[in-house]
Amino acid sequence: MPHDQDPTAPRPGGLHVDVRRDGDAVIVALAGELDLATVGELERAMQAARDAGAGVVVDLRRLSFMDSTGLRAIVLAHEELDRAGQKLAIVRGPGPVQRVFELTGLEQRLTFLD
Repeated sequence: MPHDQDPTAPRPGGLHVDVRRDGDAVIVALAGELDLATVGELERAMQAARDAGAGVVVDLRRLSFMDSTGLRAIVLAHEELDRAGQKLAIVRGPGPVQRVFELTGLEQRLTFLD
């Protein structure tokens, strides 16, 4: 691997998921592409975050692409956390990612952080 390559960067077409505890919240940071091929990684991370019994923040700032599969996974996670009495907040992603939430009307339904 070249020395200037970030080992935590997602491979092309892949997704990197970083899960860490920050006070009362679990941060799930995504980088790369969230789609049918990678959604299982997010689902596993969200299950672990929900099991931690804390609020969850999904950070989309380093996400370059998200399709409807990724959107559905985030909505389902929101609903599951809500039923468990936990909260989900989302750090806004770049324009093309955020546009998916706008077009579906979910930007009004979910909690976003700048």
